[in-house]
Amino acid sequence: MASLTTKTVEKIVRTAVPGLTNDGDGLYLKISRTGSASWIYRFKLAGRSRDMGLGRHPEVSLAAARDKAADARRLSRVGIDPLQNRDEELER
Repeated sequence: MASLTTKTVEKIVRTAVPGLTNDGDGLYLKISRTGSASWIYRFKLAGRSRDMGLGRHPEVSLAAARDKAADARRLSRVGIDPLQNRDEELER
């Protein structure tokens, strides 16, 4: 269930307070110590917690981050590691 809006994301990015803000379903907006913003998808696979970078804000919009997280979520639900899958696709 999504909780962030585009306006909220812009406000969080402007304030640049380091930390994670949850959008729901494993999608987070991460603000680093330097103030840069990026999208993270957090998931568990085989009992192991993983973080998958989805791209920097504003290059990746909230809508695009939700789409990327949904794709990764579909893979992880059937037991496929989205990080490994992404790496294999990049090698092709």
